Amino acid sequence: MGAIAALLGLIVGAGGVWAAWISEKARHESPPKDPDQKPRVEPNVLFLLAALPYVSVILDEDDRLVYADAAAFAQGIIVDEHIANRELAEIVEEVRAEGHVIERDLEFYPGRGKRTKTRKLLVRVAALGSQKILILAEDSAASRRLEKTRQDFTANVSHELKTPVGAISLLSETIADHADNPEVVSKFALKLNAEAHRLSVLIGDIIELTRLQAPDALAKPQLLNLNELAAEVVQSEEWSANQSETQLLFQPAQSEVRIWGDRHMLKTALRNLIENAIRYSPPRTSVGIKVNLVDGRAQVAVVDQGIGIPKDEQERIFERFYRVDAGRSRAAGGTGLGLSIVKHVVQNHGGSVKLWSNPEQGSTFTIILPEAEVGSGSDLKQGRYFEYDTGR
Repeated sequence: MGAIAALLGLIVGAGGVWAAWISEKARHESPPKDPDQKPRVEPNVLFLLAALPYVSVILDEDDRLVYADAAAFAQGIIVDEHIANRELAEIVEEVRAEGHVIERDLEFYPGRGKRTKTRKLLVRVAALGSQKILILAEDSAASRRLEKTRQDFTANVSHELKTPVGAISLLSETIADHADNPEVVSKFALKLNAEAHRLSVLIGDIIELTRLQAPDALAKPQLLNLNELAAEVVQSEEWSANQSETQLLFQPAQSEVRIWGDRHMLKTALRNLIENAIRYSPPRTSVGIKVNLVDGRAQVAVVDQGIGIPKDEQERIFERFYRVDAGRSRAAGGTGLGLSIVKHVVQNHGGSVKLWSNPEQGSTFTIILPEAEVGSGSDLKQGRYFEYDTGR
């Protein structure tokens, strides 16, 4: 709500200038012929209100409606050009009498005030100039969910960083204490290097996830051949698979599959799925990667014969830092961000992720993306969801 307070101060300041201009103008002009004529809102104030991601309302000295955006009507704040909430009307009276800003959670009936399910809004009321009243509102539940997500993310990042940083500190102290023992130094130097690498990977994933959540994450999509892109990723993971005694089996689509997208993002998403499949598969098993085109949708499926994911865990595995088996994930080098990155990459490309999995039977992750239509790259729609399925 700090952003509201800062912008509110700016609007109130602009409103003061507007009120002074109206007052000075009134000295030189005759009163309007129509006593019900509403005073107009100064354009600069309208521009500021339009830039705010909040519901906004302006009332005159007689509590008549001067300005309200469409959301004010949709949220049930204004009905038939009047304030629909009695408590809000009382707050307006208090602000007019006392002159201070009041902020409060209030409940409204969306849809012209009909007695349906209520919605709680965080409302801030302030004087605008000497006579007008400004009302700003936002969905308090959504705001708090966002704030909780930020707090949880910060807490999770702090916790995840603490482990490798603490290990690096202890290892460096051990090396310093045994500087005259080459065998001990060599042993702990290797562990120090492993923890430094783990920290580097974690920081890289955090940066990647932050970049993916930016509004312009996919500003300049390219026309890509999905068969070629998948083949490149599979080839880059061959060494890791060999080290784990896992065989990678790649099956491209029979015909060319073209998509609009960001090459780096898509390779990162597919690499994360393949690395997870290798990480959670027992030795001497295979991981399949198949590209297909079905009903105008490009698909890449990664199939493993690993430990599988319990059904009650499947809806949460795309959450940041969520691990089904935290100990095994850390031991195998996982950061807990890989699937969250996959989800955001696919959403940014207007697609979805489907999951089939059973414990001890393995898992299948399928990335589904729109097939490219040449010339349609600028029209790429942003996805807003992911799916999971219970059948292959």
